[in-house]
Amino acid sequence: MPVRNRLTGFRESFLHPFLGGFLICALLMFSPGCNYYKVSQPKYSNPSTLEAYSERGKIFYLISGEEAFRLKGLLTKEDVITGFVEPQPDYKYHLTTNPRGANRYIQRTDGKEARLLKHVLLYVPDYEPNPDGMVEIPFETIEKIELYDEATGATMASWLLGTAVLVGLTAVIMTAVAVAVKGSCPFIYTFDGEGYAFGGEIFSGSTLPQLERHDYLKLAMPDRERDEFRMIIANEVREIQHTNQLELLVSDHPLGVEIHADKYGRVHALQQIMPPVRAVSFTGEDALSMVAERDDLSYIGMGRGGLDELTDGLILEFPDPGTATEARLVVRAKNSILLDFHMGRFHELFGRAYSRWHNKQLATPARELQQWIRDQNIPLSVFVEKDGQWEYVDYYHVAGPMALKEDVLSIPLDEAGEGPLRVKLESGRFFWEVDFAGIDYLPDAQTLTRYIPASSAIDHTGEDISQLLAGDDGLYYVQPLVGDEAVVNFRLPPLAGEERSLILHSKGHYHILREPAGRPQLSSLRTFREPGRFNRFVNDYMLSVADGPGKTQGKK
Repeated sequence: MPVRNRLTGFRESFLHPFLGGFLICALLMFSPGCNYYKVSQPKYSNPSTLEAYSERGKIFYLISGEEAFRLKGLLTKEDVITGFVEPQPDYKYHLTTNPRGANRYIQRTDGKEARLLKHVLLYVPDYEPNPDGMVEIPFETIEKIELYDEATGATMASWLLGTAVLVGLTAVIMTAVAVAVKGSCPFIYTFDGEGYAFGGEIFSGSTLPQLERHDYLKLAMPDRERDEFRMIIANEVREIQHTNQLELLVSDHPLGVEIHADKYGRVHALQQIMPPVRAVSFTGEDALSMVAERDDLSYIGMGRGGLDELTDGLILEFPDPGTATEARLVVRAKNSILLDFHMGRFHELFGRAYSRWHNKQLATPARELQQWIRDQNIPLSVFVEKDGQWEYVDYYHVAGPMALKEDVLSIPLDEAGEGPLRVKLESGRFFWEVDFAGIDYLPDAQTLTRYIPASSAIDHTGEDISQLLAGDDGLYYVQPLVGDEAVVNFRLPPLAGEERSLILHSKGHYHILREPAGRPQLSSLRTFREPGRFNRFVNDYMLSVADGPGKTQGKK
């Protein structure tokens, strides 16, 4: 019970506001140009709220009058907040921020100003600092708690138009964002010795049984000497989740080696991942600072110059591969919330006929469903330049919108030619965010990889469901309701290398529950058989938001 209570508090203080808009706003947080933030207050206000913020890497400031103090090492015990404070005489955001509107900040490549989006302000009147810097604050003395969140509508306007915020746009975008968070996939939480942290989502995009697939999610390994690994698989949204298999890939390897598994189940031990030397958008904008490092700065789309384009992506240039015959391309990326939102808009076109259409989809061959997905540019596709032409190589599976995910694909180089390797990443516009891309030309390092089944798996009713997760056998752990979850334990073998990496191997599918109403829009729906029609559907909407209603009508 203590584990479940801890997780429930984590959900209430973190995930539900998270789903309600906090990380949705992060979609636009690192776009080029002007960005905007606003003041908000937590939906839940209690000591566990602050603990959850601390686990998420939030930066705390104690505000008393006009004075500001940085609060470090925050802990809560018996409703008392403890920590250490440092005076911050140059901190002025609490004095200059408009609490009722959008406030502008500049997203520089160093991310300095963007860090204000991690700030949590605790207002404590009549605070007197101790000489030793230690502080004990009864929670009841905190007058209010403020967060600085992305002002999504204002930022969207700036991003799309390159001008000041448009009156009325905020309500449109915020409504769209609220509707967007209506489907995902199983969420994974991992235990770090003190609490559970969100680790990612699995088999994203597998919304029908025919689309069930294997998924490989890299997980954090806080202690290489640990002999047990614990995680939770949870249903957090309105859908029915079916998990066929869940096991852990445990790889022991030398220092400096990165372990990744591709969508085919091949484990790669990468020794020298190099960032691109050049990266540009399809419109020629420099994007190298956005994808050269694993950080909080992502490429999320081209500027105004490509507003009517249906696809988007990056052209990456890597050092000459020399005599290498194969490269492994690593990306750290995720889908945007906008992809979920527009898929929801598409489903609304079916109206009350949605259930009948969904049942028909259940009888559609997998190859037809997969072809439609590729025709609408939903995956992140990879091309290599050969003799001045782009040749298709492969694609990355849908990653989901909730967390950046690392993935790898192999690229054959036998006919790549001499000189730098040029790679193109392409998808439907507004569908992906790319944080990092890197290449490795070296052969895989020597590793020891073992596949570990769950030693126990207990669902929220106390039932042992470990046999349902034991293999790819058609037996499923089914989670039909929000809040359904299971605690899964793995016994780890003794360490047989300098470092250890963990990858969660899963297989399954899920059914997003939707209930659209009204008459089906048959004439419009027939057009979605055409390649790229969903991309036009998305782009027309985004153009209508940017230009005002009635200016993009009639496009097919």
